[in-house]
This record gives sequence, C-alpha cells and structure tokens, in this order.
Amino acid sequence: MTSDLFSEYLFLSDKMRTGYKSSLGKSHSSWENFFTEITPAIPEVFLAIYGEVAGTHRDIAIQKYMDFVPGYRLIQITDDNKEVIFHFAPGDGLQKWHNSV
Repeated sequence: MTSDLFSEYLFLSDKMRTGYKSSLGKSHSSWENFFTEITPAIPEVFLAIYGEVAGTHRDIAIQKYMDFVPGYRLIQITDDNKEVIFHFAPGDGLQKWHNSV
C-alpha cells in the first residue's frame, strides 16, 4: 500500500512538475546498506521511496525539483553518498544519525 501511494505521489508530482520523477534518479542497488548502518529495521516508507528512486541530488540545477514536499529535499542515496542525517528529539536535541563523508 505504501508503495502504491508513493507511486501515485510521484505520478501527480510529475504532472505538476514535468520531469520531477526522472530528476530523482533510479534506485541504487545497495541503498538498503545505507539504512542498515543506521537502524536494524528499515521503515516501510523508506522501502517504498528508495526502492523506486535515488533521491534529489543536493546540487540539482533546476530549483523546481529541489523539494520533495515543500521545504524538504529527499536525500539522495548513492554508492558514494556524501550526506549527513540528523534527527531531532525534544528531549535529546539534535543528534547525528549518519555521516557518510
């Protein structure tokens, strides 16, 4: 079900921003390794998203493709990922989850 909803989201997003889906690239073959270094169980929503696309390149030239949802970029997962993921929890503040640099 989550995969179907994500596919529909991509379809509708591509209708509003022609070329958006292709700007996200193809899912990388070892994307699951990125998450298993962070957490033992990959959330269903990440399975749906990264099973289909790689994510938004951080240096994307066409600004209308930057946001996955307003204000949020979909982190691109590649073989040589150079992204840092932070998590904010009210009791713990900002914590680094993963640094692949």
